[in-house]
Amino acid sequence: MLLGGVLNYTSDIAFPQTGQKVQVYQNFLGLDVFSNMRADTRVHGSAPLVPVGKAIVINEIKMEFTRVSPGLIRSRSSHSYGVEGTSTQIPFTVEQTIEYDECPWASPVPPELDTIAMKIGRNYIVYEPLQNISRYAISSKVSPVDGEDPCKDNKDKCGEHSSCVVEGDEFRCICNLG
Repeated sequence: MLLGGVLNYTSDIAFPQTGQKVQVYQNFLGLDVFSNMRADTRVHGSAPLVPVGKAIVINEIKMEFTRVSPGLIRSRSSHSYGVEGTSTQIPFTVEQTIEYDECPWASPVPPELDTIAMKIGRNYIVYEPLQNISRYAISSKVSPVDGEDPCKDNKDKCGEHSSCVVEGDEFRCICNLG
């Protein structure tokens, strides 16, 4: 529970070149004594190997998140990363679901904010073995989607068991969980 509410995150990451997949599940538990968000994180699956001592290089990423219903946000995006010292790019796709309790006293979300864009310029992951803690931070900017929201006119094309999400300048229907 997060301050009396629910915030859960699910991510499915697929690597089409190798067929490998990783699933990430996070249940947020509120704030710790330092006001850092605590999360119970479970990771399943496998990803392509990275040579020992090499870093992964990811250029700026842009993702669109679509509010498909109250308390439910979905996203699907395609990206690639490189391994430090090589020119090879490894493609991957990310499907994300964020479930949360909406505040019953908040004003309704205006339709122009049903889809938002997030640009990630840098990310940092540090593991502290003495404390057995991973710390993660990103530098990002969230803004309304550029141009028209493709799901505004096309969400009716998705079936009852799928959600319309923005992917770049187009829309995609993705299956609901379960």
